[in-house]
Amino acid sequence: MGGLCPHTHTMSSKHTVGIWSHTTVSRIVQNETYCGVHHYGKVIENQPGKPVKRRSKDQSTPVEVPPIIDRAS
Repeated sequence: MGGLCPHTHTMSSKHTVGIWSHTTVSRIVQNETYCGVHHYGKVIENQPGKPVKRRSKDQSTPVEVPPIIDRAS
């Protein structure tokens, strides 16, 4: 089972602890939901065995949510 390796402070399943990759941070910063606007209805109902279809932002409904990050930062 996964546990901390005593000398490297990483999970034995090769996951690092407490370190976010630049990709993770970039996705969070670019995601409008973290900035306070969630787009409801951006995914069209999916049928089993079919790929997910996404709508454009102008076809979804913007909903204000509590922001976690500030856009000005």
